[in-house]
Amino acid sequence: MFKRALLILLLFFTGTTMALSSEDKSRKLPINYPYVATSERTQKILKNWKNIKTGMKTKEVIEILDAPDEELPLYSLQAKNSKVIGKTYWYLLQRLKENGSQIEKNEKLIRISIDLNDLVTTIDQWGLEQ
Repeated sequence: MFKRALLILLLFFTGTTMALSSEDKSRKLPINYPYVATSERTQKILKNWKNIKTGMKTKEVIEILDAPDEELPLYSLQAKNSKVIGKTYWYLLQRLKENGSQIEKNEKLIRISIDLNDLVTTIDQWGLEQ
């Protein structure tokens, strides 16, 4: 309860609003579509995302890349009774539509998977040139 109140106060005083679902603990910054990150944010993410390594703490990730655009639950791969096994941080460079196929959304992003111990387990990218 105290943490939630603190988060609300922090968001109020910083002028930032986030959608926070109490059911799945998802957090997403409000995004207007089509979305393209600012050139400053794009440069920071592209310059630094390869410095993220498995085993890093989430605090280190945020120090390197700043706060993610989205934080979503990470579920186990089993079809029935899937359990939350962590979270994912999504760093968006581009997403043309909120919903639709991969082609329609034309996403460029970095996704960082984090386990329940707050350690990075995988780093994925979509739409970036290698």
